[in-house]
Amino acid sequence: MKLVSFAPLALVAACASSAGTPTGGGAAGDAGGKSGGSRDASSDGGLDSLWMVQQTSTKATGLALRGDGSYELIVMDQTSATAAEASVELGTFLKDATQIRFTPLQASCGGPHPAYVDNYILASGSLTLATSTGVLVFSVDSADAATNVTLATGCFAGDGTFTVAAVAPVTP
Repeated sequence: MKLVSFAPLALVAACASSAGTPTGGGAAGDAGGKSGGSRDASSDGGLDSLWMVQQTSTKATGLALRGDGSYELIVMDQTSATAAEASVELGTFLKDATQIRFTPLQASCGGPHPAYVDNYILASGSLTLATSTGVLVFSVDSADAATNVTLATGCFAGDGTFTVAAVAPVTP
């Protein structure tokens, strides 16, 4: 099964209303089904873009970094052709030449969410993030977003089980 394309603005819109709300897959106000934001990694030193890494045939991580300093991090698990579960984190970021500091403001997983720093390398159209749990190599997401996918937002436990929860403000 191929994972649906990442569409962060649509996911956020769905999350804002309620967990498990069907989404059209496109950005708010974009009936064409494409996700928002730059896709060419050309502004903000190449980081202002929509990045995607597919870990397995059903699991993927999407990261939208915007020129206004905001970000969306979404870890998705596609459960069927028309449904997916997603852990969502929204916040702000600051970068220097080698590191990005992420400050979560909202998340679908409860508990404290302190700011964290990941090392990064931007080369050959890829964004490599060295995180506390490993290394992720993202590519610019250039695919059209899926439509008519029911997205449940929530939290993945260490054993992979998923609990539905809405995106809500978090504390550090």
